[in-house]
Parts: sequence; C-alpha cells; structure tokens
Amino acid sequence: MEHRYTGRIEAAQDVVIYNMRGKNIKGRLRNVSRDGMYIRTDAQSIHKGETLEIELTNSCCIRGWVVHIRDEGIGVLLVTPPNDETDSDSAPVPFTEIYLSCLKIDGQA
Repeated sequence: MEHRYTGRIEAAQDVVIYNMRGKNIKGRLRNVSRDGMYIRTDAQSIHKGETLEIELTNSCCIRGWVVHIRDEGIGVLLVTPPNDETDSDSAPVPFTEIYLSCLKIDGQA
C-alpha cells in the first residue's frame, strides 16, 4: 500500500550515497516526489531506518531516512533540507522549494 501524499516525477541522475558508517555507495535516481526519492543502488550495505546523505551531481546534498529496501534500490524520505547558500538576512526558503531547486524540478511534484 502506498503512503505517498504527492506525485512522483521520473528522474535519471547519478548520486553518491554516504551512510553514517562511512561507506560511499553509487546510485541513480529513478523518481522523486516532494517528500522523498527512489534510488537504484546495490542496497546490501544500507539498512532500513538508516540516515543517509545523498549527494547529487550538482553538489547539492540531501539528508534522508531509508523507509524501504528492494532488490534494485531504496526508498528515502527526506528529513532535513539540503545545504543552501542563502544568507542569514534573507527570508527562509520553504523546505520543498529548496529541495525541488536542488533536484532541478519545478513545483509540479
């Protein structure tokens, strides 16, 4: 049963996954939504419930939490916004907008 609240957008972007045990794992985005992403990867060294840092090809880094593991990849729920370069005097940018701009996706997800 799906628990997704927003639609998915197909994606094809290489990523590097960093787990908290210091492993670097290569992957490829398959789809993204406003809340998370699915990454094709060899998931043998990734565990459900683990927090990951996901680096995109444009050097954005997104933190996520592994919600499911399949033979061909992992489902990740985003838990904090990616690093942004806004200065402290600017208004805060909503999490979704930072995330979508980092992924180079418009607001249709």
